[in-house]
Amino acid sequence: MKIKQSDWSSDFKEVLAYCERKRLFVGEGNPNSKILLIGKEINGGTPPAKEDGPLTIIRVISERDVERNLGTWKSPDGYDLGKLQADISAPGKRNSTWTNYQKLVGKVIGNDLGRSHYSFLDHCFMTEMNDIHLPYSNYGGKEYRKEIDAMRASSVRARAELFKMPFFRNFPVVVMACGHYPKKFGVDIEKIFGVEWKKETKVLSTGNFYNEHYGPGKILIHTRQMSMGVTNRLLSEIASLCEPFCRVGENSSPK
Repeated sequence: MKIKQSDWSSDFKEVLAYCERKRLFVGEGNPNSKILLIGKEINGGTPPAKEDGPLTIIRVISERDVERNLGTWKSPDGYDLGKLQADISAPGKRNSTWTNYQKLVGKVIGNDLGRSHYSFLDHCFMTEMNDIHLPYSNYGGKEYRKEIDAMRASSVRARAELFKMPFFRNFPVVVMACGHYPKKFGVDIEKIFGVEWKKETKVLSTGNFYNEHYGPGKILIHTRQMSMGVTNRLLSEIASLCEPFCRVGENSSPK
């Protein structure tokens, strides 16, 4: 599947121009869909070069990932979603977070998407709260924890400003699967997305929770990162809440 530049909305074109100026990660998937997934951070992948310090490695691979992502959207032939899906589905590259996204989106749209191909990206747009890329989750250890957290905080602040743009605010379904990041980094979900929290956290089991936020014709669910330990009940309950908002037209609200 290729998404041609002529099919992009003016709001999305503004996002691309903004990310180009600020050198920010844009995201992956279908920008014309009704579902926005916001993960915690880009991670995994490149083994570090031993001769470089951890902070240098993080900066280099993070900048590389941003440039790669920007480059895919600038292709004159259109954004090649099919190539991304084929690459990430290759043996040895499957990702537990994306596998759970596949299950979740399938439940929201009422269609079992299977497990062999990341077709959920045809039905949503996916981006991240933080575009700092660590080679693995505990990379840098305690010695560099303060510096890495400062890099993350700077990235999250920049991306919070990005999410205020109409393209992100206008999705009728938003799932922020980024755990404690909003609280840790002072991200005001209600203000950024124009929604109101129900003031109740639904806890299903250890580590599996969600918060419901609503705005005119839209729902935003804040929940845990969609990695290991996600329960089917969590995915099903989130999908059940989101599904009516995915079905309605732009100018109507679910009953």
